[in-house]
Amino acid sequence: MFDASFIKQTVLYVAVGGVVYLVDLGSFTAVVLTWPDQHLLGNTLAKIAGALTGFILHKYLTFAGDQSDPVHKQALRYVTLLAVNIAGANFLLYIFIDILAAPTLPAKIGVDVLVIISSFFISRHLVFKKNKKQPGSEEVPQ
Repeated sequence: MFDASFIKQTVLYVAVGGVVYLVDLGSFTAVVLTWPDQHLLGNTLAKIAGALTGFILHKYLTFAGDQSDPVHKQALRYVTLLAVNIAGANFLLYIFIDILAAPTLPAKIGVDVLVIISSFFISRHLVFKKNKKQPGSEEVPQ
């Protein structure tokens, strides 16, 4: 069902994601401990800090290899994904914390689980997509 490349990328994504998430959660916690009512600002700053770490580690470790696009195109797609993630996560945090009165840290962790899962598939297929040509598969002109 899943090929070896998918399994390897999934394992690396989880490992790298752990590092990225520590940066994200640590940054978020620092902001909300300093300014308790600033969870949306904290989430935005945390996502940016995590993204800086994540882009480098995912590009050169998780999705390393024969990638189809140059780094500037990948970076543009990564920043676009980051913007969508921040907007979506902040919207969900607003609903959970400000409207439903959920505790801040559990709400952040729950929202982040959704964002992390969707980001893996988007990163794999859109941001760091593989070159479709296989070595030795060049067509011979007839």
